[in-house]
Amino acid sequence: MSDTLDSVVTTVCDRLADTHGADAWRFGRRLIAAVLDIDGAVLIAAGDMALPSDRVAMVLQAVERAALGEPISRIVGRRGFWDFDLEISADTLDPRSDTETVVEAALCRIPADRPATVADLGTGSGCLLLAVLAERPLATGIGIDLSEGAVHQARRNAVALDLDRRAKFIVGDWADALCGSFDVVLSNPPYIRTDAMVALDEVVRRYDPPSALDGGPDGLQAYRRLMPGTAEILKEGGMAVVEIGFGQAFSICRIFHDVGLTPIAIRSDLSGIQRAVTAKKCWNSDLSTVRCRRS
Repeated sequence: MSDTLDSVVTTVCDRLADTHGADAWRFGRRLIAAVLDIDGAVLIAAGDMALPSDRVAMVLQAVERAALGEPISRIVGRRGFWDFDLEISADTLDPRSDTETVVEAALCRIPADRPATVADLGTGSGCLLLAVLAERPLATGIGIDLSEGAVHQARRNAVALDLDRRAKFIVGDWADALCGSFDVVLSNPPYIRTDAMVALDEVVRRYDPPSALDGGPDGLQAYRRLMPGTAEILKEGGMAVVEIGFGQAFSICRIFHDVGLTPIAIRSDLSGIQRAVTAKKCWNSDLSTVRCRRS
């Protein structure tokens, strides 16, 4: 006799009761919907639907991974970002909603009615570049990452989103891999202090690549490495938008200023934490006269 959807839901939620407590029912249903790639409403409306044995096996394998603490996004290998799903892998960060703040800040500065060239430094899954290109059909871009695995994943995402004709991805070291100039540079560099890595949520420490998190002794090491090249590849009047960690806004503004870029805006995420800094390439930058405003 085949398992029904209802019986699988009960089995999964019972298995997760010890590890997820009162959240087991909600989490279990989300997990099943993600693994089977069905709408959550189907779990309610079609509870007596019979599931093939291979589909049941997929769910049971997933629930064992979830019981050990693995997040749903890692189990199914995809994460919702902006308004689409992205494939992720062990080579890429699991993109969070906070990072959408960078996309919002960039779109404020990229006109929809004319072409723009975009570089995404440390692209990972390609989330930043692909989100911007999806909203700006006249824009083209290139994503750079040191990880071959990340570049392969970003290319797959571009193809899946039908953006591969406007988005290219290559292996390289920040802006050193690029020639030419760009209207916009995006980046979400590692910004966690090395001594704070041990205090990160266990899920982050276990499943996100450390090289995409560890920002050195003060969390600013990647920015110091990134900014000079960013200034070189930006066109005059071009914009750089970077994600930042808690309390880093002023330090990032100063690093921008030191390479000749003028900070012009700081954007906060939905929690009210300053999350993205935008800077412009223009003459006579002077940090003492800059008043970064929220965009």
